[in-house]
Amino acid sequence: MVLLAEGAGSMDESAEAMTLHARPRASVDFGVQTGGPGLAAKLHDSPRHQRRMSLITHQPPLKKVTVTLVLTGWLVGMVVKASLDGSSWLPWSTPALPDMTARMIYCARCLAVCTLPLLAGVVFCTYKRIMTPALDPLAGHEHYVEVHRRFLENTVEQFLLLGVNLVPMTATLSDQYLPVIPAVVALFLVGRFLFWVTYVYRRSERGFPYMLSVYPSMAMFMYNMYMCL
Repeated sequence: MVLLAEGAGSMDESAEAMTLHARPRASVDFGVQTGGPGLAAKLHDSPRHQRRMSLITHQPPLKKVTVTLVLTGWLVGMVVKASLDGSSWLPWSTPALPDMTARMIYCARCLAVCTLPLLAGVVFCTYKRIMTPALDPLAGHEHYVEVHRRFLENTVEQFLLLGVNLVPMTATLSDQYLPVIPAVVALFLVGRFLFWVTYVYRRSERGFPYMLSVYPSMAMFMYNMYMCL
C-alpha cells in the first residue's frame, strides 16, 4: 500500500510538472492565459512599447516633411540661380578673383561672416546666465539656457560642415560659378537665425530653416566628391 501511495504521488507530481511545462511561458510569467488582459496590460506598460508609441506619436506627418523638403530645395535653387544670374535684388555681388590667393582670402572672409550666428548665440547665452540663476552651471538651472546651448551646438556642427566643404569648392569652381559662394553664405545665415527663432518659439517648425543650411552643405559635399573622382 505504501508503494502504491508513493507511486500515485510520483504520478501526480509528473502530471503537474508536465502541465506546468505545457503551459505557455506568458502564463507562467504573468499568471494569465496567453493573450489575456493581464498580458496585454503588461506589454502595454513595457518601456519598449511606450518608446515605440512615443516615436509614432511625435513623428511629423509625412506630407508635412515632404512639403518642407521640396519647398526648401526649391528656395535654395532659386537663390543660387539668382546669384548666378546676377539679379539686382540680391544684396551681394562677387568680386573679381584672379588667382588662388584671392579666392582663399574671399573664402576666409565668407567663413568669418558665417560666425555671426555663433557670436550672437554666445553673447545671448552669456546674457541669459547673468540675468538668471543659470549663472552657476552646477546649481540645476540650466533650463534657462538649454535651448540656446543646443542652438550653439547645432550651429557649430553646421559651420564645420560648411567650412570643410566651402574651402575646396572655392578652389575648384570656375569663374562663372563663383557667385554660388555668397549665396551659400546668405542661406547659412538666414537658415541659422530662423532655426534659432523657431527652436525657441515653434520647435515643430524648425525643419525648414534647418534644411536651408543643410542643403547647400550637402550639395557642396557631393560636388567635392565628384571632383575627387
